[in-house]
Formats: sequence, structure tokens, C-alpha cells
Amino acid sequence: MSNSLRPTARFEGARNASAPPLRVVAISADDATPGARWPIVCVLALTLIAALAVRLILLLRYYVTPDADQTIVGLMARHILQGERPLFYWGQPYTGSAEAYATAALFRIFGQSDLLLHIVPLVASLLFVALTVYLAWRLYGLLVAALSGIFFVSAPMLLVDWGFWAGSGYLEAMALGTAALLMVLPLGMSESRNAWLRVTGASFLLGFAVWVQPIAVYYLIAVLAVLIAPVLRLARNPRAWPAGLAALVLACGAFAVGAAPLLIFNLQHHGATFGFLAGRATHLGIVTVCGRLLLWACPVLLGFLPPTTDRTYFLGFIQGHIALYGMALLLVFVLLFRALTLWRGAASRLRSLLTGHPAKDAWLVLFILIVTVGYIGTGWGAEQWAGSQPRYLLPAYTALPL
Repeated sequence: MSNSLRPTARFEGARNASAPPLRVVAISADDATPGARWPIVCVLALTLIAALAVRLILLLRYYVTPDADQTIVGLMARHILQGERPLFYWGQPYTGSAEAYATAALFRIFGQSDLLLHIVPLVASLLFVALTVYLAWRLYGLLVAALSGIFFVSAPMLLVDWGFWAGSGYLEAMALGTAALLMVLPLGMSESRNAWLRVTGASFLLGFAVWVQPIAVYYLIAVLAVLIAPVLRLARNPRAWPAGLAALVLACGAFAVGAAPLLIFNLQHHGATFGFLAGRATHLGIVTVCGRLLLWACPVLLGFLPPTTDRTYFLGFIQGHIALYGMALLLVFVLLFRALTLWRGAASRLRSLLTGHPAKDAWLVLFILIVTVGYIGTGWGAEQWAGSQPRYLLPAYTALPL
């Protein structure tokens, strides 16, 4: 490989010699020449082809017939074709109806069928896979991108299930959020002429994602973390304040446009969505939630256990596959121990967010922390079934490259 095509290896956080970096070599993909991008294009193409093939086989053999919850999306699509304009999934003040509108368009073009109910989440699932693999390349290079692609091709059942589940909005929000992150990610390293345009576009995607599924708030926080450094640099340059203020107004306006259905509904109904989400009852104590996170949810996330709300089936599966469950717990605690040994590097990365030169993956450390804290510290992670069906942890797959 010629020197002009060789990506530059960097240890992020090296500016602070007293704080050891995470032991990950970050590849400067942003500085790579256009000719050096063909390997990631090949990885993305192979990943998408293989992921689509696996998912089509599963869809046609096991997932075509929807359950009652998913059938509601089909009924909503029928009503949309008859002139109704719902803002949310029927019966609840959250989970936007964008998927029902897209499904209605498919119904009009191809006719009504059970198969079409799964097309929108399937497309969102593949888009999320492609964007996350590309994100892995941007942060850590081709090897980590390829390993991420292999993981997603034979993904855990949790990710596959919700990639077919009509009406949930999880994969749609995750794809939109990851796209928004990729749009602003270079701003954490350097400014550019079209920075305002990318921030505006990312803001629109985030607003739309929050309407589609409130879980997108994790991505909103991550994007804000990426933007801390350029905002601090802007604050030190008074001449740039007018342009910065204009960019802020544009970004807020774009977010409001994307989230318009959600915002208008809450203005008309006295914050019904926010009141409902904040008022979720906590059924389990925090110790129980943490225990189930380690012993149940993490093995499900890693793909060792099947996600289900049926506690009897879940415990029966563990008893019938005790060796597999033992392997899962071993891997969970190895990863936990590894994370604990790297706490100083992680803390250094988090601190770097408040400087003008943040570590390239500092926001990703923050992201996995807020997803975990959000699961543990809210009523959403304290549902009786949340340990064996940890769907509120789905955004954690965005942190797979880390």
C-alpha cells in the first residue's frame, strides 16, 4: 500500500499523557483520499447483501404473519387511504405514525398484504446496519467496520425481531439518529464551510426521529455532545457570534419542523406525550433492574438468549441451555471487567468533550452511558418484562464499534 493511501493511526487522548487512552487505535478516515474509500464501499456492499439475504429468509419463513399489535399498523394504513390523518400509533400519545403513512403508500402501489407491513422496518434495519458499519470505519478503521458488519449479518434475535416489527419505530429512529450523528461528526474535529447546512439537516432528522420514537432522545444528546467543542471554539471568537446565532436559529427551526406533529399535538393537549412518558410507574427497584440487566438483558443483547415477554419460556430456555447461558454470563462479565479496567481512559474521553479538542469517540462513551442510565433510572427499564425483552436498550447497538 502506498503512503498516500495508508490511513493514519492515532491514539486519541494522547494530548493528556497522564490519562491513558482507551486501547483502541482510531483510523483517521476523514483524512483518507477518495481512492482509499473503496475498501469500505466493498465492506458495506457485502454486509448489506448478506444481511438482506439472511433477513429475507427469516421474514419469509417465520415473520410474515403479523401479530395483533402489528396488524394495527395495517388498519391505520387503510384508514389513511380513506382520508384519516393519525399523528401517533392508535391508543397512545407517542410513537409517530410515519410508518403507517409509508405503509399506506405501499398498499396503494402494491395492494394490501401481510408482507408489506414489514417492509418499512426492514428497510430501516438495513439502513441502520449500513450507517453503523460506516460509523465504525469513520472512528476505528476498516477492521472494526468489517467485524461490525459480520456481527450485524448474523445479528442477535432482539435486533432481528424489531427490524421486522411493524409499528414500533425503534429501527427507524435508530437509523435517523445514526445518520444525524454522521452528519455532524466531523464538526467535533474541524470546521467546514457547510457546517451550518449539516447541523440544520441533522437537527431536522433528530426532530423527525423523536416524533417517530421518543427513544431517539439518546441520539439528540449524543449530537449535542459532538457539538460542544465547535460551540466552545465559536464562543472564543466574538466575530463569529452572529453566524453562530444564525446557525442556532436554523438548527432549532429545523428540529421544530421535523418534530412538528409531536410539538403541535403537545401544545394542543397540554404536554400529553411528555406527561405520559414521565409518569410511567416503576415496578421494580433499581437493584433488581441492574441484576436483570446483567443476568438477562445483556445475554439477550449479545444474542445468546431469545427476547420474549414470556417469563416461563425464558427461564425454561435458560434451564434447557445452561452451557450456552454460562458462556453468555462469562462474556458479559469479561466485557464488564474490561470496561472497568478502562475507566480512566473513558473518563479522559468524557472530559475531552469540554475542551476544544475532544477525542474522536468521546461522544460514543457518553452515548453508551446515557443508554444504560436511561434503562436503569426510568420506569421504562423497570417493567416486569424489560429484562427478558430489553427493547429499550436497542440503541446500544450504535455503540457496537466501541
